[in-house]
Amino acid sequence: MTCEDAFTAAVYRHRGLAFAWGEADCVRFWADCVLALTGGDPLAGLPAWSCPRSAVRTLRMAGFDSVTAFVASRFPEIDPAELRRGDLATAESDPQALVSPLVVLGAEMINRDETRWIVVPSAAAVRAFRVI
Repeated sequence: MTCEDAFTAAVYRHRGLAFAWGEADCVRFWADCVLALTGGDPLAGLPAWSCPRSAVRTLRMAGFDSVTAFVASRFPEIDPAELRRGDLATAESDPQALVSPLVVLGAEMINRDETRWIVVPSAAAVRAFRVI
């Protein structure tokens, strides 16, 4: 299986899962996409979380005040105009602590929250991070 095949499989697998904190949530979605593309789990070494409170605690214990800050520590920031499939991006200039980056699929970026899938045009990216 190629990295592209693994990436596509990760997206489809998550699309079929019900939301569950720490297992099938916004962070695990982008992390599983990164794992598929790179072979490395960007969350390795972090304690598990099972609710919003424990997710914030996990971030703080790791020394970060937001998921975006965590992502920025792991991936080089790029100009949003340079986004390509598999990269990560935010559509907000100052996202809240638990707002995860979106995964770039091409012309659209996606992620999820507790109730729905979020689809945003890639052109709306404010910050962007290169995965591969």
